[in-house]
Amino acid sequence: MKNPAPTRIARVLVLSILFAVGAFGNTTTYDPTFDGAGYRLQPVGAGSGHGYSLAIQSDGKIVVGGSTRIGNESDKLALIRLNADGTLDTSFGSGGTAFSPMGMYSSIWEVKVVIQSDGKILLGSTARLTQQSREAFTVLRFMSSGVLDTTFNGTGYATANVPNSLLDTCHSMDLQADGKIVLVGSTLEEVPGDISGNRDIAIVRFNANGSLDSTFDSDGIVKVGALNPDEEGHAVLVQADGKIIVGGRETTDRERYLLTRFNANGSTDTSFGTGGWNIFAVDFVNNNFTSLARRSDGRILAAGGGKTLRFSVDGARDMSFGANGVSTVPGTIESGEIRVIAGDKFLLANRYGVRRFMPNGAIDTNFGRDFTVSGNNCYSHSISVQSDGKAVLGGVCTNSSDQIERFAVARFQENRTKRYLDFDGNEGTDISIYRPANGQWWYLGSLFYQIVAGQFGTSTDRPVPAEFSGDGKTDLAVFRPSTGEWYVLRSDDRTFYSFPFGTAGDIPVVGDFDDDQLADAGVFRPSTNLWYIQKSTGGISITAFGTSGDKPVPSDYDGDFKLDIAIYRPSVGQWWIQRSSDGGVYAFQFGNSTDKPVQADYTGDNKTDAAFYRPSTGEWFVLRSEDYSYFAFPFGLGDDLPAPGNYWGDARFDIAVFRPSENRWHILGTGGWYFYEDFGVTGDVPLPTMVMP
Repeated sequence: MKNPAPTRIARVLVLSILFAVGAFGNTTTYDPTFDGAGYRLQPVGAGSGHGYSLAIQSDGKIVVGGSTRIGNESDKLALIRLNADGTLDTSFGSGGTAFSPMGMYSSIWEVKVVIQSDGKILLGSTARLTQQSREAFTVLRFMSSGVLDTTFNGTGYATANVPNSLLDTCHSMDLQADGKIVLVGSTLEEVPGDISGNRDIAIVRFNANGSLDSTFDSDGIVKVGALNPDEEGHAVLVQADGKIIVGGRETTDRERYLLTRFNANGSTDTSFGTGGWNIFAVDFVNNNFTSLARRSDGRILAAGGGKTLRFSVDGARDMSFGANGVSTVPGTIESGEIRVIAGDKFLLANRYGVRRFMPNGAIDTNFGRDFTVSGNNCYSHSISVQSDGKAVLGGVCTNSSDQIERFAVARFQENRTKRYLDFDGNEGTDISIYRPANGQWWYLGSLFYQIVAGQFGTSTDRPVPAEFSGDGKTDLAVFRPSTGEWYVLRSDDRTFYSFPFGTAGDIPVVGDFDDDQLADAGVFRPSTNLWYIQKSTGGISITAFGTSGDKPVPSDYDGDFKLDIAIYRPSVGQWWIQRSSDGGVYAFQFGNSTDKPVQADYTGDNKTDAAFYRPSTGEWFVLRSEDYSYFAFPFGLGDDLPAPGNYWGDARFDIAVFRPSENRWHILGTGGWYFYEDFGVTGDVPLPTMVMP
């Protein structure tokens, strides 16, 4: 519940499990620690500079590739490097910038930057060695200092032309595990009687030393087309087994998406798609894959034309993805780079900025931001992720006054709100109960101030509501102690699924233990004092922590957005906490044997405060996480049930009790306001009492 009113408001009863759509608490902003504003616009050369691709070094420095114009020369390929704080790294190249060598020119701004494991920098694109020669597939290698690596093909660069071609164009590049370099694009060959010629996919593979790889179709170059005359490769992804996936388009009579795969020797992999190909259209135009990525399960994501599609490992379209097999970005027909992140969510750079998507293709409204800079028109191309999870966007901004293009890099941070029992996605905790008599759930939604009810569970089930589906709303879920089975009702599409995890006697624990913003199922086994956590990112962790009689009180005590394994030992009033941030264990005494733990973030620092409610006196005691001082105050009567929650939606927990004798909720807000709400009947159990954050 957010912004509750102390006065009574007319309510609507909705007896269903169709929950209202709400807003989400997370916001995405520029990171002010990045060059002071969250972005950097860097002029390159004496004229316009178009940034296109970026990569992040192991030390956090950011390398951006693109093209620029220097004096009266034609366009040059260029690199800049920024320090981790967004300032220009003047130790790189010449004052922070490196260029293609004298005599090498490029007429396109499509480039790809890849950083090798040894720190050397690859820049792939299309270039020509003289203003009169035809353009060629080109890769340059720079030392980490920004100077050309002349051990690479003897010159620091390597070029290749497809035999008998009129025009070669490189669109993307990838690096194999063995150091070989794969470039993909298109080649145009002359066709008698056809002035437009015939365009085919072209793939060039260089050895790590810059020479053409003769094991790849005998000369290092593959030219191939499907059954139709015109195909282009615009994206490439090298698998761990050396097979090469190419995405692009087929443009005979209309534009169609194209996805194909080649064996490591350059031959077509006929086990992929239909005879090695998958060609189709979603719309009449804008059917061109420009970026590829692979999920943890091997399935392929292909983005282009403002749409993302998912394919099986063998190239079959996955129609369960998104809506009818397509995930879209509203308001744009252009897609930049796609990148898979933790939990198989993915980021997509698009014309206007960056968006994040759920594994099923739905937009993750917790994260997304347009790339806007006052007085500039900005265009996003590439996306990467730092080790701390911050997203870095690369592209170009054109100043509206001087019309000069500048390399542009922006870093975003996610300002996260920890949601708790937020069934309608409106940031705050909703007043809610579980009715064991018939397995019903009732909550008072704050979005439209309506009562929502639904049946899910039995009288002996243990409610474990949490955000399993990742849509910003709490899902109904129960743990069945008799069988160790979990049942989850998805809030996004109202389907349910179940899985076994646990055994009789286990105590369920639920929350985000791996910081992917998806709840993990877990159990604490009192008979062995073992914690079993089934992580949504994959794998099961088993941790011994506790002794006989301990109560599990997992929560985020160290503020890293991961639940910490923790117990309360009533016999001595001790808290024992294992920090997820560094694995350290600490303990302290706070409470006695009859106190009830009510751990939560009462001070708003994103760290859980150890706290307890003393039924004998109706007092609350809170140990501040910031300085380990404590405060106490009376709020409640002897039979009240503590029910703290973030009812105001301000990221700080409010003090609350449910009074069974009158089925009334009494809530003391962080701002000092008080209100009450009659909600529930005899026998109901308040969910905040059953599920501590």
